[in-house]
Amino acid sequence: AVIVKDLVIFGSTDCYVYALNKMNGKLVWKFRTYNDVKGRITIDEGLCYVSGYDGYLYCLETATGRLIWKKKLGKSLYNQPLIYNDKVIVGSFSGQLTALDKKSGKVLWYFMTDASILSHPLHDDGTVYFGSRDGCIYAIDAENGSLLWKFITGSPITSSPAVYQDKLLINSNDGYLYCFEKHE
Repeated sequence: AVIVKDLVIFGSTDCYVYALNKMNGKLVWKFRTYNDVKGRITIDEGLCYVSGYDGYLYCLETATGRLIWKKKLGKSLYNQPLIYNDKVIVGSFSGQLTALDKKSGKVLWYFMTDASILSHPLHDDGTVYFGSRDGCIYAIDAENGSLLWKFITGSPITSSPAVYQDKLLINSNDGYLYCFEKHE
């Protein structure tokens, strides 16, 4: 759940996004998707970005739940959308990391991996970091989607990266925690 002003906003496995009054729990609005909403919701500048298991990224008006735009981006979306400047960036079960204009939903760039992306993308200093079930850790230029570097762990990565000081940390399903200089 995300709390914004007087609302608690969350997705559900009943295919709805709900906004409840945080003081009394009463329904303020609800929005129907075509499948479960399992990913965490991102709020930015009065808009709410929702990853749907139906493969759509939804942009809703936070106050009313009104649909601003939606874009089909793959089989399913699970991870939390990342806001970077004028972009919203999200990964899909189809192995695609996509950046869209956060106001219009127009696709600005995309980057393909060889397997699904369950990892929530992380932005730091102009770079987007994420892991994929193809066993790779990726560093992508946030402006244009070009590959800066990747590291092969050999095992699927479903966890999300973290940055501490000048280090990037992410664990793989091989049981190891990987630590990198951010710009290796």
